[in-house]
Amino acid sequence: MKQYLIGNLSISANIVRLRKESKMTQSYVAIQLQTMGVNITRSRLSMIELNRLNIPIELLVALKIIFKCDYKDFFCRLGKTIIGRIQHVKYLPYRPFSLTSTVLLLKSPFAASPASG
Repeated sequence: MKQYLIGNLSISANIVRLRKESKMTQSYVAIQLQTMGVNITRSRLSMIELNRLNIPIELLVALKIIFKCDYKDFFCRLGKTIIGRIQHVKYLPYRPFSLTSTVLLLKSPFAASPASG
């Protein structure tokens, strides 16, 4: 199953910025991506740069290698509001998904808790 990063104008603009800073054309980048096994054309890359298509995660990984940059370079200049929200996110511990935990979450808040027996 492919995973996608939902298009964001700043991410698309950062891809264009990184490509131009590297002095590469869209055609050159598309050819490099194809040699890395990423199925993309120059026109598809153009659509991603124009924020008309979502960005496949595999593309972002390959572009990091081609541009010789860090992942943070794709996400810089996203704006203070987004950065502020990211900094204040409380990360919950990972719990594998199970149907039982989902059913417990869907119970009425007025139902007796399992611990109270």
